[in-house]
Amino acid sequence: MREKVIFNTIKEAKENYMVDYTPVYDSNLAMLCLSFMSTSSNADMMRIMERELARWIEKYPVLTMVSACDDAGFYLCKNVKQF
Repeated sequence: MREKVIFNTIKEAKENYMVDYTPVYDSNLAMLCLSFMSTSSNADMMRIMERELARWIEKYPVLTMVSACDDAGFYLCKNVKQF
């Protein structure tokens, strides 16, 4: 009998942002969404996006789309494939 695999979103609270990781399920990529609690510069958001992506890719080596938004509604999105 095959092992049952459960795909759950993982949520983490960081110092000034929240992380939601959604594994690959119906699509071909996982989703990593960062929600910043305050207005952040593009450079800061990109730096944190890249750092979080590297951490999650190490844990789950699959194609992952990263997005982020701050409290002002500014939105960034980045598709990255790292193996």
